[in-house]
Amino acid sequence: MGKFVDLTGQKFGKWTVLEYVGKSKWLCRCECGTERVIEGGSLKRGKTTNCGCSKKQKYNLTGQKFGRWTVIERADSDNHGNSMWLCKCECGNVKIVQGSNLTQSKTVSCGCLQKERTSERCAKNLIGQKFGRLIVIERVGSDKRGNVLWLCECECGNITKPIPSVNLINGNTSSCGCLQKDRVIEVCKGKPRSDKNKRKMSESKKGKYCGEKNPNYKGGITPISNYLRSLQVVRNWRKNTYIRENSKCQLTGKHVHGGNSDVHHLKGFNTIVREAHSLYNIQIKEIVAEYTDKELKLLEEYIVKWHKDTTNAVLLSDEIHNLFHSTYGSGNNTPEQFEEFKERYLAGEFKDILK
Repeated sequence: MGKFVDLTGQKFGKWTVLEYVGKSKWLCRCECGTERVIEGGSLKRGKTTNCGCSKKQKYNLTGQKFGRWTVIERADSDNHGNSMWLCKCECGNVKIVQGSNLTQSKTVSCGCLQKERTSERCAKNLIGQKFGRLIVIERVGSDKRGNVLWLCECECGNITKPIPSVNLINGNTSSCGCLQKDRVIEVCKGKPRSDKNKRKMSESKKGKYCGEKNPNYKGGITPISNYLRSLQVVRNWRKNTYIRENSKCQLTGKHVHGGNSDVHHLKGFNTIVREAHSLYNIQIKEIVAEYTDKELKLLEEYIVKWHKDTTNAVLLSDEIHNLFHSTYGSGNNTPEQFEEFKERYLAGEFKDILK
């Protein structure tokens, strides 16, 4: 490894280096006040000269109205350098909102507008209307909270139990349960083993391969992870990563294709799935069919959020990808692990292994 060079106090574009934080990374402050940890090589080679403030148009939204929002004042930028604004909704709620979400009408209220619209729709007659696979056939009173209840017929022929209006309108319930089962069959290509078949497994095999003793065990998250990996947004994310990297392995620089390469999650996919369960207080289920429509929808939305762009992705050859996971394990990987692996690879630490 080369001789350590202290960059403290030096300027690179608008960055001023504050201190060394380890692993060839430095804490820097931009002229606009934003602080960020940056790799030393990126500073020296001029790959980064500012936090992004130079590219962002300076504008003042104070006093402007966007839907039900009225902008009060500018707030501190978020970790990505996006402008944030303190806003007040017509209902009285105060919240910090991203500027682009205001100007592009991605948010028009604190949520009260949607609640009012939902309340109005819940009060209407829903007989004959279709929600997912359900067609409303009869009103059957109200529940203890005052929600109107409806009987529905599913496309598969089943008649449901009474369903509250709000669950139909918000998409929390869209079938009698057959939709989840169809998803499982499509993803898993077969039915999960019954408890009876599980009990037939020999005790010796159970002790060696089941649960935490199985080498592929990842905390019981595998069934739902496999389902979420099959979403179209994840497939598009992989395709876009190939386009971004020009089909070249990020470390070797060699051209790769689908048969000898893979797109690596900097933040492990299973970690993202666990975060979604924790965020929405959803228990990890043994099979996908045990999740409700609402739970699957929330999990899918979280996966979509993490795969809208390719910032959490790197394209690697199979050889490099397997080497990374054999070194750092799989299932709970972090961006910091990959940065460390990259430094070790470029330093030639794995040359003998890759021969």
